[in-house]
Amino acid sequence: MKRSHCLFAALAVIVGSAISGELMPQAHAAAGKDRHHINIMAFYRVSGAQFQFPDEVKGYDVDVIKAFYGKAYPIFLTHTAGLLNGDVLMINNDVLRDKGSGFSDNGIDCQFSVNLKGEGGAHAEADHGIGFGGMCKVQLMDGKGKEISTRAVIKPTMIPDTAHVASKFKAIYIDQAVGVAIYANGEEEK
Repeated sequence: MKRSHCLFAALAVIVGSAISGELMPQAHAAAGKDRHHINIMAFYRVSGAQFQFPDEVKGYDVDVIKAFYGKAYPIFLTHTAGLLNGDVLMINNDVLRDKGSGFSDNGIDCQFSVNLKGEGGAHAEADHGIGFGGMCKVQLMDGKGKEISTRAVIKPTMIPDTAHVASKFKAIYIDQAVGVAIYANGEEEK
């Protein structure tokens, strides 16, 4: 096994252990009720579809997928569990292709930060939401083989916490011209 593969495998074990609480049990135990799940989904509009992404979609993840069926392709859907205040989420959904002189990278790479505390230091649930922001690099191919590229900046916003409001997904980023949208909500860990 190459040295870089061994280092990557060791890093994956360390990060996985830290996330599961094996290396930092006190931090996870102290977090108690401040643990949340975040649901994030991204879509790419079907080439030629006359469809505008809405600012929010009521319901659960399956309802969002049904609402966009035939109008937009899902790029990813993720459910991240046990998040603590200040955690950073990394979501990568890429196709790397050898082009002889280098690699081409098509897909989406996102980094999001989670803020479970409100401005006064109180739990963000008081605002009926979870602080969320970040950035995504998007490089996709449309139905005609044309490369689409954009950088999605998600300004800090509050996403719905379904423990306090009816289930809905809020658009945290929409680029109607490019045809990309990202939606999110949160839920309390029970």
